[in-house]
Amino acid sequence: VNVIMVMNEAFSDLTDQPMFTYPAEENPLKNLHAIRESAHSVSGHVVVPGFAGGTANTEFDVLTGMQTNALSATTPSAFRAVNRNLDSLYRVFGADGYATSFLHPGDAWFYNRENVYDFFGAEEIEFTEDMADLQYKGRWVTDDSLAGLLEKKFEAAVSAGKPLFNYTVTIQNHMSYTTDKYGADYAYPPVQTSVSLSDEAKELLSVYIEGARDADAMLGRLTDYFTASSEPVVLVFLGDHLPYLGDNQLAYKELGMNLTPEENGSAGFLKSYETPYIIWANDAASQSLDWDAAVAALDLPTDGTISASFLGATVLELTGRGDESPWFQFLNQLRRTSYSVVQKGTAVLPDGTVTTLDALDQSGQELLSKWRCWSYYKLKYKDVG
Repeated sequence: VNVIMVMNEAFSDLTDQPMFTYPAEENPLKNLHAIRESAHSVSGHVVVPGFAGGTANTEFDVLTGMQTNALSATTPSAFRAVNRNLDSLYRVFGADGYATSFLHPGDAWFYNRENVYDFFGAEEIEFTEDMADLQYKGRWVTDDSLAGLLEKKFEAAVSAGKPLFNYTVTIQNHMSYTTDKYGADYAYPPVQTSVSLSDEAKELLSVYIEGARDADAMLGRLTDYFTASSEPVVLVFLGDHLPYLGDNQLAYKELGMNLTPEENGSAGFLKSYETPYIIWANDAASQSLDWDAAVAALDLPTDGTISASFLGATVLELTGRGDESPWFQFLNQLRRTSYSVVQKGTAVLPDGTVTTLDALDQSGQELLSKWRCWSYYKLKYKDVG
């Protein structure tokens, strides 16, 4: 099956919080809600490395299965540690004869992506300077425009007789969320909440939610497009981090959301790092994969919440590649048997229990050490052709 992964800038289901009062027909995430109810989808949240920033770190975690936050005691930039060929989803799919590509409507030098994706094994790597007929909303390339390029990339692979693995990173909903983002005269729909908000919070939220609305439209466009295709396609759509909504979590606090990204183990700690993901299959892929059985065999947590570093391995297993890489096979076993989430000093056990890494039993400690030592070996020493 073709596998398309779209990591959408700052995509979140923030507006699903109970203080938002959008009627169904105006809901900014109406496509996400509808697709979640599809018989051919599985959804939940990924716990990503950073709060309100760090896009490339989420790319690193998803594509390699390593963890940004295990690289350094301080806040790292994972792509700085990538300076040699690494195992990644690209190499697994590439070894199976896939055309592999990366799309991002940003600058090639930013986060050193032009070199990092070569080290990951992507065959085609495209940035703004490589893309034609781009459309802009303000100064940002639109999600809709990028969806069109992704469709063309898919059609080219089909014409060449090769299945496609693609990882796309959008940019439209990047901060800052000020009213001049899309032009001085742009009219933003008002924020609909049951709580009173300051003018600053209203501005941040109205601009951010407009971008989330366009991201949701991108999801709807792609699922409609692939629904009409006779080629089997699995689409993975996720957010890279929560949006930055003012200093000291200003808008979050006014909404009544107690996010505490720096307080390891607190009630609002993990929520500070959760973004939605959805894995959806069109009819052809569902039949090819025996979808219901394949999803059941994943043994995902009831709420579907996993570390971002487990998402790539999950996609490999879902598409029949769970045993092709000892590394990704190990990650799937780890997620099933030991912890579904590891975030800094906090872990979530498969039964949903939240604990600290220090409190893990001996087996859990040994597996955590194996994960980190194996990651170090891969980053520093493993010879990858």
